[in-house]
Amino acid sequence: MPLKRLVLLAVILGGVGSGPAWAQTILATPSLTLSEEHDDNIRLTAKNPQGDFITALRPALRLELKDHPWYVTLAGSLRGEFFAKQTELNNYDNQGGSASIEFRPERPFSLRLTDTYARSTNPATVAPEAGIATGRFTSTSNAITPAVSYQFTPRTSARLQYSFRILRADSSAARDSDTHETTAALLHQFTPRTSGDLSYTFTRFLVEGSPERDSHSPRLGMVFAYSPTVRFVTSTGLLFLEQEDGSEEVTLASSTRYEQQFKQGNFSIGYERNAGVAGLTGVTSVTQSLTTAASYQPIRFLTLAVDASLAETESSGSSSTRVDFLTFLGSLRISYQLLRWLSVEASYRYQRQDDRAGSQDLQKNVFFLGLTATDQFRLR
Repeated sequence: MPLKRLVLLAVILGGVGSGPAWAQTILATPSLTLSEEHDDNIRLTAKNPQGDFITALRPALRLELKDHPWYVTLAGSLRGEFFAKQTELNNYDNQGGSASIEFRPERPFSLRLTDTYARSTNPATVAPEAGIATGRFTSTSNAITPAVSYQFTPRTSARLQYSFRILRADSSAARDSDTHETTAALLHQFTPRTSGDLSYTFTRFLVEGSPERDSHSPRLGMVFAYSPTVRFVTSTGLLFLEQEDGSEEVTLASSTRYEQQFKQGNFSIGYERNAGVAGLTGVTSVTQSLTTAASYQPIRFLTLAVDASLAETESSGSSSTRVDFLTFLGSLRISYQLLRWLSVEASYRYQRQDDRAGSQDLQKNVFFLGLTATDQFRLR
């Protein structure tokens, strides 16, 4: 959500918490990043890409309020960009924010409400599941997710979750969409290291200028902790996706991840396959992606990190609405903590998109150097 909305919510919560029993702990973490970067495709075009140097200023604020059984976290950021040559592109349109309110009393009942907001001039960052960019324009994503859980026994619980997400764009080349998703799950802890769940997800896609389409996905999940540092998580099943002619496509749905912690770093690799609206294209499709990330800390205060993702987004149906994208995103980062409150980061980011059903191919290289000042304060 926008930064001003976060500040307003914080003021309201602060007023509510003025009583002696509210907000035993309030933590504030402000930060400010000053950066310089070079982008060789600032307009996200397939032909005749233009490059420029960008000076950016990014203030951010995170607030944490804790008073059992209430836990509230608010975070927001705003990025101002100033171009060396293409000054008409100067903007403050890159924003991000989140809010989380949890009610966690003693067992067996808990509630959670989250709101996640993103606004950017790069559509691939607003809808990162597919990572598709069809030009430079301002787009917005906002997702509100309430969830409730109930614990029947110390080992068995149930969870019900609903999510409403919107995608909006300031471009005639994009299509707005709304997505409603409801998930019901039954979870059981078999051993201290192993747990499983049975879930069912119903999703409805509402796309501008298209009839509504539904998907159903029953899944079987498992979490296996091989050791305190190694974990394997999976939720796999069938996906029934409604087609434009009313028929159903039956395919695989999965969310699988392997995670491992080391003494000086960590590593993870994951696979996702699910239905979506192919970002701002508004075409109901199936996206499967492979992601990996690793970090290493050779000495104190110095961190090296690398991550990469490869996603394939493909739709079935008429050729007029067909999409078939293969996207790759990768980055390499080096950060060093100069002082307790000051750090420097250098990174390289690469983005490539192959449009196998059209002409929206592109590639993008970004070199980044930034200085971040941050500290944490206890307000109460």
